[in-house]
Amino acid sequence: DLPFNNPVAIFTKPDEDVQHIYVADAGNQRIVQLNKDGSFLRQFKPNTEAGVSFTNLQDIYVDEIGGKMFVLDNNNLYLATLPTE
Repeated sequence: DLPFNNPVAIFTKPDEDVQHIYVADAGNQRIVQLNKDGSFLRQFKPNTEAGVSFTNLQDIYVDEIGGKMFVLDNNNLYLATLPTE
């Protein structure tokens, strides 16, 4: 896991609602998922082979119960399906 490079947004909720912390790391063009204790779990990056890239990440919203993550950059709003644990 890389160190953060220009983190621009953090998403979390009270313990009973969300089990993780999500960080939009604009410098590395990724979303990082952390445990509530701050330990690294995984990263989400755009599919560059399909021509997708984040352009200036702005914000994130996560619905863990519904298994969805919304990512906003300068040009687009992306919807991603979260992996099951």
